[in-house]
Amino acid sequence: MGASSLISAFAPSVGVLVLGRFIGGVGIGLASLLSPLYIAEIAPPRIRGRLVGSNQLAIVSGIFIVYFVNAAIVSSHTAAWNQTTGWWWMFAMGVIPAVIFFALLFFVPESPRYLMKRGREEQAVAILQRVSGPEQARRDAEEIRKSLEVVPDSLFQELSRPGIRKALGIGVVLAIFQQFTGTNAVGYYAPMIFKAAGAGTNASFYDTVWIGAIKVLFVIVLMLIVDRVGRKRLLVWNGLLMALFLAVLGVAFSLPHMITWLVLALVFAHTIAYELSWGGGVWIVLSEIYPTAIRGRAMAIASFALWFATYLVAQFFPILLQAIGGTWTFWIFALFCIAMAVFMQRMVPETSKKTMEKIQSDWLQSERGSSL
Repeated sequence: MGASSLISAFAPSVGVLVLGRFIGGVGIGLASLLSPLYIAEIAPPRIRGRLVGSNQLAIVSGIFIVYFVNAAIVSSHTAAWNQTTGWWWMFAMGVIPAVIFFALLFFVPESPRYLMKRGREEQAVAILQRVSGPEQARRDAEEIRKSLEVVPDSLFQELSRPGIRKALGIGVVLAIFQQFTGTNAVGYYAPMIFKAAGAGTNASFYDTVWIGAIKVLFVIVLMLIVDRVGRKRLLVWNGLLMALFLAVLGVAFSLPHMITWLVLALVFAHTIAYELSWGGGVWIVLSEIYPTAIRGRAMAIASFALWFATYLVAQFFPILLQAIGGTWTFWIFALFCIAMAVFMQRMVPETSKKTMEKIQSDWLQSERGSSL
């Protein structure tokens, strides 16, 4: 990520800028896959949702800081300076978190499930003892050992089993749906939306800072409630709430004179519902539902689907806004939110407070007609 920031900042041409952004995309893709996966594998079941949610807290905290920094850069000089120099500073600032992240990695222990899979049981048990204490570590190690005995170390062989194939399919659909909530469309193009609603250039950038602050606050709320309320309930009800807010946002864009405060309130309300559910909640579920032996590869497939959907939304959202207008664009996203709430209710089991080995066992039982 540090290399991406420097290449992008000093890019002498559009081609080099694209190269820098491509390298950054690879780094973000790997980090977004490995971080929740690692946290889920090392966390105790009773607080796993909270700890995996901390990954989303780190993401939205970074978004908030970037919004604030970019707003400060934009307001510090003239529009002409921003076009020639300001963007350079925006890219260059990415070096700072990249260096901090790299340095902290030296203090992170290996995943005990990965160590067990590689036959390094003594090291795995030592890490489990640090997390859960000796007695719980012994039980966890036994569960992990049994799960590795019954799961073949082959992704394609494992996917031939109906229960696991279903888990992978559900994970991919959830990953795609996360992006069709419209949140990244709103986040990427918030200044454009706010300007269309009547806000000035500087005001629109400062409004995005408020979005960042709301994200941070309500991800903290998600961390506090996700293990008590459960993943399923949060994703279903907040999916329906997002549909409502997007539908009304579409109505607001159809008015002859848009009401700025109404657009702001609806964007903020949609952001709150997203961060209480599909923002961190999808990553929590994705990090839990796959068997130990194939978890990394299966989650990589779901992560690819998520980022591909992100690309599609980022590319086509401004096109849709121009072609069919804000009203129909937001109504389309509202329909997606209804569809994903129904999908979550009917197809996805609750995973809260279960060990990942128990979740794996549930999927395998579903092959034989057992209910999850």
